[in-house]
Amino acid sequence: MASIIILSIIAIIFLSWIIGIYNNLIAKKNQVENTFSSIDVYLKNRFDLIPNLVAVAKQAVKSETKFIEKAISLRNQVSNPDLSMDDKIHLDNQASQLFTRFFALSESYPQMQSISLFKEIQSNLAEIEDRISAARRAFNSAITQYNNAVEMFPSNIIALLIGFKVKEWFEASEGERQNVNVDNLFEAE
Repeated sequence: MASIIILSIIAIIFLSWIIGIYNNLIAKKNQVENTFSSIDVYLKNRFDLIPNLVAVAKQAVKSETKFIEKAISLRNQVSNPDLSMDDKIHLDNQASQLFTRFFALSESYPQMQSISLFKEIQSNLAEIEDRISAARRAFNSAITQYNNAVEMFPSNIIALLIGFKVKEWFEASEGERQNVNVDNLFEAE
């Protein structure tokens, strides 16, 4: 009788331990999704500013239609509710490159600097870019914690059983790592 009680206690402790690992993995997965959702919110804010940006860019830089077309194209693509996390990251990388070129372009066209709406949009975009950057760092931190839980023993066994896989960090594209060439701003797609 005593051995049954001891075995039951051991089984309960083991089951509690397994449940704790499982719950920890679920919490980390949800944290990854939550932090990516924060990036998504800021990306939506960024793309909500695009119509104003396009209007100002049309007035000040009428000859630079590639920038305007690319901004509109990105806005239309990001509004697709069926985009995967990878697709959103890819579109975000494209938008980051576009806005980097936009800020460099604004330095080359002083008439844009004098337009108050442009200054407001530029300020809002800079603020959103800072928030996106902070959200990306939080996302990568959540990914690190999640990946550690998925790869480290003993939680890796539970992760394998429930099908959790290592996720990729948010990284800058090769184009974002290079200096902006103001002379060729609109040559690259």
